[in-house]
Amino acid sequence: MKKVFLLSYEMPKFLSLHDWIDFKLQIEIVWLWGLFKTHKTINYKVYDYQDFKSFTNHWDKLIEKRLQLKVPLDEQ
Repeated sequence: MKKVFLLSYEMPKFLSLHDWIDFKLQIEIVWLWGLFKTHKTINYKVYDYQDFKSFTNHWDKLIEKRLQLKVPLDEQ
């Protein structure tokens, strides 16, 4: 059973002229009762019509409380 945790996120320093904002998410994948850990960086797009502040608030809560991310099994 794999568990995925969010470690940190990074917003770009300069906003481009796209209709989205690219966030870099640092995740940790833990499996086999914590014996093995893998760290990955993934890109996540938040579009202009979405409220990015709600995303950052949610991510802050996940990082602070060390809650598990809900990721489909085929994407782990």
